[in-house]
This record gives sequence, structure tokens and C-alpha cells, in this order.
Amino acid sequence: MNLSWTLIGGAAALALGCLVMLPVWFFTRRLPDEEWQYAPEGPEIRKPRLSRRTKVRLLVALPVLFTGAVWIFAGVMADAIQKGAPPPAYGAGEVDFGSDQWAAECSGSRAVYSRRFRSRSTLKLHYGSFTGAKTLWRLYNGEGRSQEITLQYQVEVEEGQADLVLVHPDKTVTRLSEQSSPYTFTAGEGETRLRLIGDKGKLAVELTVPRMSGQWME
Repeated sequence: MNLSWTLIGGAAALALGCLVMLPVWFFTRRLPDEEWQYAPEGPEIRKPRLSRRTKVRLLVALPVLFTGAVWIFAGVMADAIQKGAPPPAYGAGEVDFGSDQWAAECSGSRAVYSRRFRSRSTLKLHYGSFTGAKTLWRLYNGEGRSQEITLQYQVEVEEGQADLVLVHPDKTVTRLSEQSSPYTFTAGEGETRLRLIGDKGKLAVELTVPRMSGQWME
């Protein structure tokens, strides 16, 4: 169930009012309810001013009312912003490791303790932790062109989850953990991407692609 920020702000303001004002009302009930002014001569007369009890209660109530109003206003603004915002894009903070759509579209990654080595045809990566997705290599074939590509790879995952995926021109995804190395496929017309995906993965990757085929992105 998704609660609106306005409702959350209102509930928080009500809870604050109850928690603060009920004890104040209880402990100030013995304070005098009226103020008296004594004339130098003559009988007592009442002075038309606020009593001590009322002053104490107002002194506490006004800041509480102001804070509650701010919380409710902040909730209204948050709801307005949320309703006008576009659907969130896949980023490193939104991991859906089993989704092929996420594997193809995720646009960000976070990495801890990374090391890399790259030559013309080989890439080696080490991560203490990797979350998100990034493109390591891409190949573009023009209209009517295709070519056969053989990949050699090794992925060692100590903790978390990680994998290499191929994103084909038709947006279908091949997870290389479900294949065996060396893996041969036909890259068709359009862009083919080789991506690393992970969810807090502590991993080591070694990847070899044919020389003069595609380009490294990492």
C-alpha cells in the first residue's frame, strides 16, 4: 500500500500534537486560571489578561502547530512533485538482477575496490563490490551485415551476484553464465553490446574478444 506524503505528514503532525500537548494539559491544570491585580487601596479587581495556565499552553502549542503545518505542507509538495515526475529510469540503485530488461537498460553502476587491465583483445576486471550494469564492449554492423564472433570468458563470483550478458540488436539478452566458454554467436545488423551486471558482486572477470572486432567501452 502506497501512502501519500500528505497523509504521512498529517499523521506525524497529529502524533506530535498528542505526544506534546497531552502532558502539557495535564501538568498545567493546577496553575491558576485567572490573574488578580491588587489595588493599593480597596477591593481586589481582576486584570483582563491571559492567565499563567493559558500562557504556558500557548507557549508550547504554537511551535507544535507550526511544526505540524510545515510537515503537512512538505507532504503536499512531495506529492505534487511525485505526480509530475516521469517514470524512473533503471539506475544502479534499482537492481532487478533476474530481469533481462534491467540487464539491457540499466544506466548506472557503483563499484568498490576496482582494478582493471586491458590489451587489444583481453580485459581483466576485479571488483570488491559491483552493483548495476555497464557496457564493456560493443560491435556495430551496418545494414545487411553480420559476422560470427567467438568470446572467451571467465567470471568468478565470491559474494553477491554477477554475470556477463549479450544484448543483441533486437534487444534480446543472452546470459553467458547459462552458456559455456568459448561461446560463438552471430552478431546481426545493428548494435550488439556485452555488459557486466551485478548486485553487490565481489568478482573477477577475464574476457577475450577477436582482434579488430568491435570496440572496448571500458
